[in-house]
Amino acid sequence: MQKDLQSSLSSVILIGPVGVGKTTIARLIGEKIATPVVSLDDVCYDYYREIGWNGMKAKQIYEQEGSEAFTQYDDSFRPYAVEQVLARNPHSVIDLGVLTPCWKTLMPFPAFKLLLHPTAMSFCFCPLLIWKPLCAC
Repeated sequence: MQKDLQSSLSSVILIGPVGVGKTTIARLIGEKIATPVVSLDDVCYDYYREIGWNGMKAKQIYEQEGSEAFTQYDDSFRPYAVEQVLARNPHSVIDLGVLTPCWKTLMPFPAFKLLLHPTAMSFCFCPLLIWKPLCAC
């Protein structure tokens, strides 16, 4: 059963708000079907740097403009990171993290649309109260 599921699976993708268990569930699924697990939170800054993210600039933005401006700077690199983590990790269990702050930014990206692709299994751990506004965008 495990081998059959693993060979027919493109990816298992998890998204949702902080603290709902995405990382834990990703690890458990990965162990159960003997599949690599990738957390975007663990690798995102590697991808950010590929397209010019600068730690000193991020620190300066945070100190001078606050956390909202810092988050906005970071989120501008997230679509590329999502695209890369999906492209470079086929047949994996992928924890994409929260993503809700940059949902509208991500929707135009082809790789993000793979979340809805029939060969991927996507799970969104998100209360209906939050999910409805996201779907409207």
